[in-house]
Amino acid sequence: MNIRIHTGMNIPNLSSLRDRMELADTLSRAELADLHFDWEVGFADAIRRSRRASEERSSLFHEAYRGLHDLLQAMRARDGRDLDAPMGFACHSIPRICRLIGPPSKSVLDVGCGAGTLVIALLRRGYDACGIDLSTDLVTRGRSILAKEKPSHPEPRLEKRLMAGDFLHHEFGRNTFDFVFSNDVLEHIHPDEAASFLEKCFRLLRPAGSLCLVTPNRFTGPGDASILRLPRGSPPVGLHLREYSLNELWRLLKDCGFHEVSSRLYGEGRGREGTESRAIYARLKMMMEPGMAVLPAAIRARMMKIMAYGEVVAGKRS
Repeated sequence: MNIRIHTGMNIPNLSSLRDRMELADTLSRAELADLHFDWEVGFADAIRRSRRASEERSSLFHEAYRGLHDLLQAMRARDGRDLDAPMGFACHSIPRICRLIGPPSKSVLDVGCGAGTLVIALLRRGYDACGIDLSTDLVTRGRSILAKEKPSHPEPRLEKRLMAGDFLHHEFGRNTFDFVFSNDVLEHIHPDEAASFLEKCFRLLRPAGSLCLVTPNRFTGPGDASILRLPRGSPPVGLHLREYSLNELWRLLKDCGFHEVSSRLYGEGRGREGTESRAIYARLKMMMEPGMAVLPAAIRARMMKIMAYGEVVAGKRS
């Protein structure tokens, strides 16, 4: 196998990864896990080195996530797990998201919607919801589910409700939204396009609209395939191209035009109800974050998960 040395790691050659992917059906569960790690590391390295807004970067992203989806599905199948279960989205959070959005009929965009779990749930509740995802396979699966639903809004065309495409380059025309939701997307965006991603979210919001951003805090990571081989607390080397601290995220959101950034003091779990998002909670957690960073990695990750460090709500002025 051809490899290159990069920051002390052996980086798999992309052509060798493609050859191994061709044999995925013949691999054992352990070999699939090894390929998962190598696939993320190899493509992440190539994406990091690609030129901003280039065709090469776009092509690498599409190939990386198409292959990642196939690998995760193959591992689910080997484990006997539900192949249609949402990946990375907690369905129990839907009522809380609805409280953040406000009353039904408001318009919502889900960036990184996967198979449309949230979009479909919101449509059932009377919201004017749509979503976009890079994965054509996931969007196609979501459209098949949505096709069986009774339309609750005009414009029931499936391609308008669940869109396949790259959010950064997708044209939304004159459409704007009261609420934008993004779950586990920002960390996959190249750092040189993170501001462009958040600025586009800002532009798509109507006055007084809100962005709910769920992204792993860097002090709890790595949250990608890196964790398969590296200790907790290591920087990610897979397709989480950058994980952000709350302080970094706050500054980035402010620089992109958001006037208020709020967060929950703690999330729900073990019989407790989580708090609502407040700006003062975000500031308090930002003050606490440097102290959290020096705790042992396992303790830090547990405490920061309880305190919902991976979620913020950013508002646009009215």
